[in-house]
Amino acid sequence: MSGQSLWSAGEILDSIDHKEEKIDVMWEASGVSIDTRSLEEGDLFFALSGENVDGHDFLREAMDKGACAAVISGKREVHSALPLICVENVTTALQQLGVAARIRMSGKVVAVTGSVGKTSTKDMLKLVLGEVGCAVVSQGNLNNHLGLPLSLARIPPETDYVVLELGMNHPGEISQLTSIARPHVAVITAIEAVHIQYFESLDEVAKAKAEIFGGVEPNGSAVINFDSSHFDQLFQSAKQSGVTNVFSFGESTNADIQLLSVNLLSDHSIAQVSIRDQNFT
Repeated sequence: MSGQSLWSAGEILDSIDHKEEKIDVMWEASGVSIDTRSLEEGDLFFALSGENVDGHDFLREAMDKGACAAVISGKREVHSALPLICVENVTTALQQLGVAARIRMSGKVVAVTGSVGKTSTKDMLKLVLGEVGCAVVSQGNLNNHLGLPLSLARIPPETDYVVLELGMNHPGEISQLTSIARPHVAVITAIEAVHIQYFESLDEVAKAKAEIFGGVEPNGSAVINFDSSHFDQLFQSAKQSGVTNVFSFGESTNADIQLLSVNLLSDHSIAQVSIRDQNFT
């Protein structure tokens, strides 16, 4: 993201735990990047270290492409003309900046998880919410412990609506993500036999997905698929987590939002829906 300032150096240094007492603060970040292939001029570069790639090897490329500064591991011997912020753990620093981004937001946050339909739901929500305000969604599949804080760190604080996708394949992952996202609305699309290699049953998958309710803001809402065989389990989890408002959707007449019919055509779709005894097309 290039253009106007997204973060001042001071805001970044106040947000993450760093080692030096004296750091060059004569710069601003217009974006945040973890990949030099997509890095844009003005981005703050986080030099993440993975199993196969070490971001510290790309500091020269980051500088050549116009990065404003880089967050690096203090355990590494690094020489770069870029302003450097040394931290104990670069991944933790990225998550801390994501937390700071969430704290400074004034808009509403919607978090979406589920075995299938996350991205479609996220994109449809952007279309709807974009009609009533400035709506931003997480890009692509940035839905894990790196992608979620990166998405948050890239969002201007004055954004009206933020839609985030939360993914997982192990128990406890959604809990970490929702604690960062702190959504006003949590949506679970469906519970299906997808990415279940680390779970003993679909009940365990539903339990892991329900971790999303633990981060819902006070007076927030949950939206759950009434037609799911795990609806009761998810409903109880939401209530036990203190979610004030729980809404259901589905084809059942008992759903709060009932799908009456849908006609999928080549260039558009027509749906009839009943919401609180009112029909909409």
